[in-house]
Amino acid sequence: EFKRVLELRDEDTPARFYLGLVHLRRGEWTEAVDALHNASRQPEAKAPIFHNLAFAYEQLGNYADAKDALAEAIRRAGAEDPRTCLSQAVAAIKSGNLSYAEERLESARTLWGSRQPSAAWFHFAGLAAALGGDVARAVTILEEGVDIHPHATALQNNLAVAHERRGSYETAARALEHAL
Repeated sequence: EFKRVLELRDEDTPARFYLGLVHLRRGEWTEAVDALHNASRQPEAKAPIFHNLAFAYEQLGNYADAKDALAEAIRRAGAEDPRTCLSQAVAAIKSGNLSYAEERLESARTLWGSRQPSAAWFHFAGLAAALGGDVARAVTILEEGVDIHPHATALQNNLAVAHERRGSYETAARALEHAL
């Protein structure tokens, strides 16, 4: 349907955006970049177009363009959003820039205010801490995440791995059993 709309009105930004989302859902990263990039060139393009474009770039390993798209998402939104900060952190982790990732994770946590961060935030905050060599902090972060999101199996798994890295094999086994 969105392709048909674009055949009739090539400049239809919402149709391009939704077509991009369809490609994202299907894992068609190049097609998603094409659709979302075309939507982003429209003057009325909103922040979510750039945020999703950044995700598609990230999936292709194009972290520089992902970073630029996220910066544009923030500019278009007029303020930082915790989800955009988290996406910036993810791209930074994947590109090896742990100091920037830590900065963005802290910003996201602050922007959530009194609300609890998402399970994804705890996942990437724990990962950043572990990659930075601070496994004890990773355990603390992941334990908090598991307390807040007890059904997030990935957090349980990551916690088990962090305990294993510390040599706490019995605790790691309990975390895995809880995950199962």
